[in-house]
Amino acid sequence: MPDAAEPRHRLAALYQRGRARVLGSYEAERAVELFGAYIESLDEDLLDLPSRSDACWRQGLAYEQLGRADAAKAAWREALRLDPDHKQSRQALRKLGG
Repeated sequence: MPDAAEPRHRLAALYQRGRARVLGSYEAERAVELFGAYIESLDEDLLDLPSRSDACWRQGLAYEQLGRADAAKAAWREALRLDPDHKQSRQALRKLGG
């Protein structure tokens, strides 16, 4: 019998693995991939998980660590498209002049 909580755990693990890489400033390329998979797979019915806009913001941070300013700005703009009140993305764009 399939575990109904399995998708939630799998998605939470994707997000946390990406988050750890961004916070630890290591494997930023892998963080970009992990957040991409999270964003693509997130079911909005799983309300207790981080939002797509939060994942876009963190993906932008990973791009920034890679020195890919244009990709970082695009990720933060996507976060703002999803959530116009996303403060962290707005601040990150201001910081990079976007």
